[in-house]
Amino acid sequence: MRVAFATSDLARIDRPPLRAGHLMIYEVSEEGSVPLAVHSLSKADPDTSLTLLAGCQFIFAASVDPQSAAHLARIDCVPLLSHAGQPIAEALDCLRDRCRCQASRWLRIREKHARRRAQDDLVEATASLTHTEATASLGQTDATASLAQDEAIASPIQDKS
Repeated sequence: MRVAFATSDLARIDRPPLRAGHLMIYEVSEEGSVPLAVHSLSKADPDTSLTLLAGCQFIFAASVDPQSAAHLARIDCVPLLSHAGQPIAEALDCLRDRCRCQASRWLRIREKHARRRAQDDLVEATASLTHTEATASLGQTDATASLAQDEAIASPIQDKS
């Protein structure tokens, strides 16, 4: 699962999600965590933060105001405040351990939704690709048929001369 951390010092969870100095994004699984990106934000721009958080299931933050919560809900990212003020490494370890143990119900539901969304995206991309290939092959078939008709028309004319 993809998670983000709102931080000012790249070590602790100490900022609100849409006003963070840095957003650190990780992929977390039972095996551990892999850092995907570290984004430094020069000024608090909620739109930039929301764009960077797209695809993250959770954001660990120090606090969340109602307006930020609404923005995060729109992109389907859940703010978690339980590790506010703690080191990021500690939160990653805790999340990894939860993945290893029998995951709590809310975590299983979030993972299930993420898998469905990924599967739907794959089906949509495949359908789009199949449609493009079918259109291209129809275009080739039409061109081939047209060429064959032109040759059939030209053949009798050439035979008479």
